[in-house]
Amino acid sequence: MIIINAAMLQDKLIETVTSIPEPKITFVAKKGMEMQFTSDDEEAAAAVAKKTLKAMPEFKTVYFQIHVK
Repeated sequence: MIIINAAMLQDKLIETVTSIPEPKITFVAKKGMEMQFTSDDEEAAAAVAKKTLKAMPEFKTVYFQIHVK
């Protein structure tokens, strides 16, 4: 399970992460600030998601945490 914690822009964050072509990341659930995702290779998917989000200007000022549970 890939966990992303963020208070702001959650819908945009979900949309961006699930649109990453490889590795495929699927949204599971949202509980407060925690968004849960799954993927076949969760370690690699978490790294790609973090790199993708950090590279986007709209997420530069958004505090988020990504980890694999």
